[in-house]
Amino acid sequence: MRRGSVTIPSEPSPTPPPLFASAQGGSGINADFARIIETTYAADAFRDYDDLEKNLEVGEDRADYATLREHLDKAEVRARRAHRLFIGSKLERVKWELDSRKVMAGMRVEATTALQGEKDAGDRTKRITNDDVESKMAELFPDEVEAQELTRVKLKGVEESLEHLVRRWDSKCGSLRTLLETLRK
Repeated sequence: MRRGSVTIPSEPSPTPPPLFASAQGGSGINADFARIIETTYAADAFRDYDDLEKNLEVGEDRADYATLREHLDKAEVRARRAHRLFIGSKLERVKWELDSRKVMAGMRVEATTALQGEKDAGDRTKRITNDDVESKMAELFPDEVEAQELTRVKLKGVEESLEHLVRRWDSKCGSLRTLLETLRK
């Protein structure tokens, strides 16, 4: 491009990097996006959870403007941390479920094999159903089946509890804003 007697080089417009890399490029996630993922899920989960639980209440100084302002400032950050814990709990549950499927698959194969053996021996005449397999799994592996199911329920409960905690912190932010607006300075 030419302006007067000065030539201004034309620069190509920058192309934004793709959000996801190509399927042949490894994990399929752009490196910058992978860093965001790692940052999003990075947490000292128990420390954050303990802090979030302990600080839901303002306490006796709730009529003090400066105290409420400080709590509101911290509440916004804590609401984001609560959400990060919640999505982290979802990730942990999915990871555990993937591992659990492997454990349960091995038990399912053994239970099916045992039932097929009963059928081949003539001790069983009806076809093998899913309920039959699950009953045989519970018979052959009572402790492991119980542990798997209890862990599943506990993880789901923690996920629901953290979702509730997110709602509490979001609500607290609004409540603190209202209190600050109505409190005399």
